[in-house]
Amino acid sequence: MSTTEEFDPALDEAVREVVTHLPRPRAGKDLTRTDAFRAQWNTAVELGWTGILDDADFTDPGSPESRELLDAACGAVTALARAGFALPLRQTLVARYATAEALPADAIAVHPTAYGVWEPAATALVAADGTVSMPVDGGTADEVDLAGRPYRLMYEMGEGGDEAGEALPRRVADVAELLLLQEILGAAEGAVAEARRYVTERVQFGSPLIKIPAVRTIAGELTVSLRQLDTAVHEARRRFRAGDEHSLHFALITAREVASAVSTEVTRAAHQLHGAMGITEEASLHWRTKLLWADRDEGVFSRDRGLDALPADEVELWTLTTPARAGT
Repeated sequence: MSTTEEFDPALDEAVREVVTHLPRPRAGKDLTRTDAFRAQWNTAVELGWTGILDDADFTDPGSPESRELLDAACGAVTALARAGFALPLRQTLVARYATAEALPADAIAVHPTAYGVWEPAATALVAADGTVSMPVDGGTADEVDLAGRPYRLMYEMGEGGDEAGEALPRRVADVAELLLLQEILGAAEGAVAEARRYVTERVQFGSPLIKIPAVRTIAGELTVSLRQLDTAVHEARRRFRAGDEHSLHFALITAREVASAVSTEVTRAAHQLHGAMGITEEASLHWRTKLLWADRDEGVFSRDRGLDALPADEVELWTLTTPARAGT
């Protein structure tokens, strides 16, 4: 059983039901330039997804209220990614959490932890210190990533700081990293589900593809990889609730490395099972895998993995690998 099933089933189902009826843009286009983007974003706003963390106070991350808000944000981001839809939900949730200033309900807000992704489309820019500015011209995109998200390249941005070196609040950085991991997990779950559906439904020589031993082996390897990612992300979320920053930092670094490896493996294997069908306009697999690739490489020029901060002492490193206490 996936640990994501602990999220509010009603929220997960609501996201799934809404996105099922959303039109898909043409592949390779800037999503903000498609006819459906603004309508889809307005739907997310009207349903309250973007404002989940507006009143969040994670001073006591283990409190029932904090747990409920964090799980709701994680659940919405995960469900959207599982369906293969790239909207600036994750980035806006973090930006709205990071500022005490009131933002318009429909604002597309971007914070330095987004590493420039969606910044050209932003209607509100939240700085490292939480101050808000409004883009004069909406920004200019350097490129669009594989998921169709416009971005501005950012360089020399160290761990916990923006391009100017201003330190980010640690809790904001933790929330941003955790939501990124949830988005990767959701996209991976969607890709694996699509691959399994395809090999189960696709009949060749009178039998479903899943009957072929080699195909069953690959499908099994996908399940193992997904379980590894699910466990690592779940552990990071549990440590967030426990409130131990040192332990949480280790879990986030570990989960990020697992996510990078699993993203590569899941996309490779899922497309191998689909063959050429996986990249066609009619298939929905590529919406998940392109989001996986884009998230895996997010901030590649500027992200500091934080590996230098890990302890070299064997005893301390062993202590950090101990799972968080059950119930957190």
